Amino acid sequence: MNKSKIVLLIFAIVIILVTSITLYNYVRRMMAESSIDQEHFIVRSANLTYEGREPVFYIHIVNIGKVPIKIQMVELYYEVPDIEHYVGVSAFVGVTEYQVANPLIVLYGSNPIPPEQEAVFKAKLSLSAKYVDEDGTLKPGTYIIRVRTEKDNEAFYTIKVSEVKVKVSLQNYLYRDGGFIVNLKVENIGDTPFILPSSNLKVYVDGKPWCVFYGKEYVIAPGEEELVEAIIPLRLVPYSSVTRQSYPYVDLEKQTIVSLTPNPEFTASMLKEHVIVIYVLDTKFEIRISPINISCKVLDVEKTVEKDAKGQLWCHVTSITVEVSSQWISQLDPGWFNKIVICVNNLCESFAVYNVEFTQKSPETYIVTIYPSGAFYPASEKMFVLHIYYGELKVASVDLN
Repeated sequence: MNKSKIVLLIFAIVIILVTSITLYNYVRRMMAESSIDQEHFIVRSANLTYEGREPVFYIHIVNIGKVPIKIQMVELYYEVPDIEHYVGVSAFVGVTEYQVANPLIVLYGSNPIPPEQEAVFKAKLSLSAKYVDEDGTLKPGTYIIRVRTEKDNEAFYTIKVSEVKVKVSLQNYLYRDGGFIVNLKVENIGDTPFILPSSNLKVYVDGKPWCVFYGKEYVIAPGEEELVEAIIPLRLVPYSSVTRQSYPYVDLEKQTIVSLTPNPEFTASMLKEHVIVIYVLDTKFEIRISPINISCKVLDVEKTVEKDAKGQLWCHVTSITVEVSSQWISQLDPGWFNKIVICVNNLCESFAVYNVEFTQKSPETYIVTIYPSGAFYPASEKMFVLHIYYGELKVASVDLN
């Protein structure tokens, strides 16, 4: 090979090298310039809380790129970020949270987020009922948060929603006319709110599912505790069978006997034992209501002797005073002293009670004065016996002689 060919070859190699280096630097510069225009951001953290019954996310976003980014929306998915697992969305529309149902609000920083800056957003989501429990909280599981910008770039963050965990203790309970009131201390030891009314608390009476009401709506946040008042509708009557019937009852204010017709679905006999079972999530409480036990002692029977139009003498029982005591679950209700019965030689006549007066001698003991209506019996006859009833329960008897 002569010198001229060698020179030409070297010259060609130099031209190729220079061209390659120039092209490489051009492509590198173009890629760098293109990279500057791209959005780069991350979701540093996301926390779930609740406002009332509404799930709310607080999302911390950091712009790690060289251009501002404008966050357009936050989407939530269950386990997989696709349309089949879509849970809800929160959109940024530049308005206050009270103007739309699912707002994305800037709490810290700005939107757009400047380069190398950060912002915190509050996201209220419109949720699919498929992933929400009946109390409004998100069902336990793994959720994926997808943050999208105005230019449709995205970043993801995974958050786990655990089951509700509480520590519960039974404080006290009492029976009032028509309702059984149970007080429970509930401490939320998990990271999901405990909400009532909901399926978090269930009641059974004698094995049957029972409805329950509350003194108010409860939303107990993680780390908080509250006294919960559960009201179980349960009317206890002193009769062995409960049907759709009216029961005679002395209205102590009106001083007259009335017909009491409680709802048979929520009425039970106080002459039988009942078991109330309360479940607060997995914690079980059992309350046994013993049959009522009344001790009654007759202190005095007031009566007068009256003559009818034929000149026959009659004894008129105007009042009976008794001392009554009971260690039942509730204070005694004197309104159930609704009748007396006067018997002679197995012949009996029942008399209604039109008024009852009482004073409380001690927490379990009452002095009760019963006023029967038209309680007459022949003065000439002997061996009359007076029986006193509390509902259908005979609590005392006395010889009228």
